[in-house]
Amino acid sequence: MKDKTGEDMTGNENLRKFSEKDRRRDIITYAIMLAFGLIFYFVPGTWIGMEEDSLSYLALERREGVLPGYIAFLSFFKVLFSEEYFLHGVVIAQSFLAIGCTFLFVWVLKKRFNLKGWECILFYLFSMLPFSIYLPEVGITHQILTEGITYAIFYLFIITVLEAVWTLKYKWYLGSMAVAVLLGLIRSQMLFLQVVCLLVLLWITFKRFGGKLVLKLVAVFFILAVGIVLAMGIKIKAAASQFASVIIARGFYEADEEDVELYDDVMMQEIFRKTYKLADENEALHQYAEPGLYMWEDLVHDDIKFYASQALKDYYAEHPDAEIRNAGDIFFELGFKELMEHFDRYLYHSMRLMMPSFIATVFFQIKPIYFLCHIITFFIYFFAIAGTVTTAKLGGGRKVIELMIVVLSVLVVMVVTVNMLFIGLQRYVVYGMGIFYCALYLLCREMAWCLCERSGKKWHLLKAFIGERV
Repeated sequence: MKDKTGEDMTGNENLRKFSEKDRRRDIITYAIMLAFGLIFYFVPGTWIGMEEDSLSYLALERREGVLPGYIAFLSFFKVLFSEEYFLHGVVIAQSFLAIGCTFLFVWVLKKRFNLKGWECILFYLFSMLPFSIYLPEVGITHQILTEGITYAIFYLFIITVLEAVWTLKYKWYLGSMAVAVLLGLIRSQMLFLQVVCLLVLLWITFKRFGGKLVLKLVAVFFILAVGIVLAMGIKIKAAASQFASVIIARGFYEADEEDVELYDDVMMQEIFRKTYKLADENEALHQYAEPGLYMWEDLVHDDIKFYASQALKDYYAEHPDAEIRNAGDIFFELGFKELMEHFDRYLYHSMRLMMPSFIATVFFQIKPIYFLCHIITFFIYFFAIAGTVTTAKLGGGRKVIELMIVVLSVLVVMVVTVNMLFIGLQRYVVYGMGIFYCALYLLCREMAWCLCERSGKKWHLLKAFIGERV
């Protein structure tokens, strides 16, 4: 049957029915995802989790190592609700933020890669992985920590980066910069995202204008960086002193007893001796690191700042007439001098810290099988890299390949930056675990399609199982 224009009305009716059926399937899929999200983010573990760092944030004051973003977030809910109930509001908001951001991430992949309903649900489960590292004790969104919101917002950052890489539009690059700045105002470790944004800018420029302009941009950025360092040396040192606890943790860990000679100031020499004595008694120095596979457990001693603080108190108690100096500046000097004196050892220990960090990006650190964890992680990364190269050679889809390259690049930049400038704790590097497995699945799917088409074999079953190739 045809209408007045000659179009097949039966075909149009079938198309409408097919679209309505697709919409119903999508609604069911999204409802299942939402149900999983509500159960996962609200039910398990302690309702409000408190850590040592939580007290620093709840003080609602800017201090060393505490950035303004999370303080503003907590302050908003304290104004909105009473003192008694505002933390409940924080937990609820953090949980819904996680539900929303991960949902949006899966929705973007669904539109880009024509995911079936069960694939969307699988990806949504993958996206929960970073939030599960402290379960069953407590969920990340129930802790009063910056990770309560940064894990979720990180998915927004990845969305903007992927859209920038796929579309080659600068507006998405600017979007990624905006999210990176937001995350940087919440957590200092998120500064590595600026490196990712720079790589995105260079990639867009290379694809649109060629390699010559990229080389010019690199030269300009290098000259600007050197100029800023030379022109603002004093301010950079002042800014660095705001992160003195990290600097003293990484630097003083490398100290030797004879390093007291590095300090010309009598006061600093005595504070060094007292700090070294306390660190030595608590085995928080490099010589106590267990050799071999488990060395990383002895490389993280962020309590060194407390030994330095005690040393400073003892010094002032013994010298009541001494000039009162800023504690952050003293901590910075103690850490920075040791870093410069033992930079080679610091680099070696940073490399050792990267090993468990790479494990934490895609797997879990399980002490009884810790060596096996290294092997599993190696093969996961090897398969991802080899699979990306193979899929590219087979003529696989550009978006899938670029997705895996973006994810691997972000993970590498994150691990290197966090361990060189900070301390690679598990919760600092687990951000991309779920995203990685989404990318790995899509890569395997694309590879399967390519191999089926190359072999000339029928792939109707594959098509029926995972949908049309995009």
